[in-house]
Amino acid sequence: MQTQNIQLRSFRPPCSRPRRPPKAVRELVDALLTPLVNAYPLAEIFWEARHRSIIERDASGRRTCTQEWVCGAQLRVVGERVSAVSWTTDLTAQGLLRAFAGLGLRLNAPRLPDRVRQLTLKLDDAATLQLRQVAAAELTTRAARRLSDTARVRVEMDEYLRGSATALGRSRQWRGRQALVSIELPRPDGSLLRRARVLEGTCGPEALRASGLLADVRTAWAQAPHPAGELAGRMPVVVAPGFGAILFHELVGHSLEADHVLGGASPFAHCTYGQQVSHPELTIVDSPQPEVGCGGLFVDDEGQTPVTVTLIDAGTIAGMLHDRVTATMVGAPSTGNGRREDFRMEPQPRMRNLVVAPGPHSPDALRSDIRRGLYIERLAEGRADLASGCFTLTVEAGRRIQRGHLGAPVRGVLVRGNIRATLAGIEGVGNDWQAAPDPVFCGKRGTVITGVAGPTVRLGELEVLS
Repeated sequence: MQTQNIQLRSFRPPCSRPRRPPKAVRELVDALLTPLVNAYPLAEIFWEARHRSIIERDASGRRTCTQEWVCGAQLRVVGERVSAVSWTTDLTAQGLLRAFAGLGLRLNAPRLPDRVRQLTLKLDDAATLQLRQVAAAELTTRAARRLSDTARVRVEMDEYLRGSATALGRSRQWRGRQALVSIELPRPDGSLLRRARVLEGTCGPEALRASGLLADVRTAWAQAPHPAGELAGRMPVVVAPGFGAILFHELVGHSLEADHVLGGASPFAHCTYGQQVSHPELTIVDSPQPEVGCGGLFVDDEGQTPVTVTLIDAGTIAGMLHDRVTATMVGAPSTGNGRREDFRMEPQPRMRNLVVAPGPHSPDALRSDIRRGLYIERLAEGRADLASGCFTLTVEAGRRIQRGHLGAPVRGVLVRGNIRATLAGIEGVGNDWQAAPDPVFCGKRGTVITGVAGPTVRLGELEVLS
C-alpha cells in the first residue's frame, strides 16, 4: 500500500524481535521435537510465561488489584491423517514427557538431556513488576478523576515471554510488554460507552495523555444520542475513516482467513484469485506493520516472520491469511498469521492490521448526492455468518446523512446485508485515510488484539433497522 501523504500513527508492537533462546532451552525443546519431526511433516513446541496485573476502579471509587501468573507449553503435530495437541503447565522434564505421551502417538519417548531438568522461563524481577503495578494504579485514579465519578477504569498489564520451535535448531523466543487501558461510562439509557487503548509498553500518565483516550471518551460522551426511531429501511451507507474499517475486518478479513476458505465456510470458498468481487477502487491488505495499527508484530505465535498480505487488489481477490497448517495444505509459505490467545489454544489464521487503501474521492464528494442515508463512525458489535454470507452489525456511533450533509447523531441501529452483495455494491473510496487508535478485540476461538485503518468508503444501499 502506498503511504505517501498519509498520516501514520506511532504504534509499537508489544513484543521484541525474536532471538535464539538460551542453550538449555534449545537443547530441551530439540530433544522433545526430534521424534515428532522425524514422524510428521508439521510439528511444533510452543512455550509461554505470562504475568498479568489487573487493576480496576469501579463506579463507587473502590479499587481492586488481581494478579495472574501462568506458565505452560503446547506440543502439536499435524499429518495427513493425524492431528494431535497436548499442553501442560508443568515445565519440569517429567511434566513435558507426560505432555508428549498425551499426544497419544505411537512414538518412543524422547531422551531429554540429563543436565536440563526444567524449561526455565524468566520474566522481569518482582521489584520491576511492582513498580509497573503502582503506576497502573495511579493511572486508574487519574483517568477517573478527569472523566466522571461513575467511570469504570480497568488497566491490564501483561509481561510475557513466548517461544516456538518448528524444526531442529530453529527455535525462536521473544518478549513482550503491554498495557491495555479500557474505560466504561454508563449512559443514562443504561448502555455503556466503551473506549480502550494499548499503551506502548508503559502505563505512565504521559503515555495515557499521548494516547488521546480521555479526550476520545469526553468527545463521545458530549455527543447526545438522537432517537433513531425513524431511521429505518434501505438506504445508502457510508463508513467513516479509521474505526469504520472494522466493517471490512468482519466482511473481508474473516472471509479470507484460509481455514474458513479451505473448509468451505466462506463466501469466497469457490472463488479464484483475480476474480472481481468489488469496486476497482477497493484494495485491502493485512499488514504486520506497527505504523498502521495496534495489531503490528515482529513474529507470529508459530515463530514465523509476518509479511503483508494483499487480500483484495483493485476489487479482485488476491490472497488469503495462512498459518503453517493451511499453508502446508496448499503448498504455500506461511504469511505469519498464526496467532493464539495463549499456550492452551492452537494457532490459527488471524488478522494483524486490516487496512483499506485510500482512493481518489474526497469524503464530501462521496456523500454529496445522498438525500437520506447513514454515516457509520463506529461499529460496536455484530455477527457475520460466513457460511450463509449474511451479516448484522450494531452501530455504536453514527450520523444521519441529509441532502449530502452530516446530520443528527445516531446510535444503536442495526445494519444488515449480504457480504458478497455489499462488496459488489461499493460505490467509491475516499482519500482521507486514518489508522484507528483503538484496539479491535477479535474473538475467533480466543481473543487477540488487532488493528484497523482506512478511508471513508461509500457502500450501496443496505437495510437499516432501529
